[in-house]
Amino acid sequence: MPVSVANLSATFGATIGQNGCAGIYPAMLATMVAPTMGIDPLNPSFIAGLVGIIAISSFGVAGVGGGATFAALIVLPAMGFPIALVALLISIEPLIDMARTALNVNGAMSSWRPEQAREKYSRRRTRRGGGPGVCAGCQS
Repeated sequence: MPVSVANLSATFGATIGQNGCAGIYPAMLATMVAPTMGIDPLNPSFIAGLVGIIAISSFGVAGVGGGATFAALIVLPAMGFPIALVALLISIEPLIDMARTALNVNGAMSSWRPEQAREKYSRRRTRRGGGPGVCAGCQS
């Protein structure tokens, strides 16, 4: 992964919130409710509106347990949908929350590059007098 992409994703992810809590869960609920309201969830204008509302509303959602419920309570009324579905899903919320937490942790881990650690380690060894791949104490 290029350094510029990793830096942007880490900064953007920390600013906007967690992927599972602020993005996936409200989008999933809105997509499930849309057909009951007579809206086609595959309509490009619905998808664009949903993505826009989720992006804006996710600025205020913390990546904590139960934060996705509050994110859904922001997105559903903004789309003109009823919020009764959130009350129905609250009983199984801990199970859904485990999957969201796995997604959030995976997103945070993917912004780290193992190459950065190797480059840092190589520079440190080079400054001590050893060349790349040669430790300073092992020179003959």
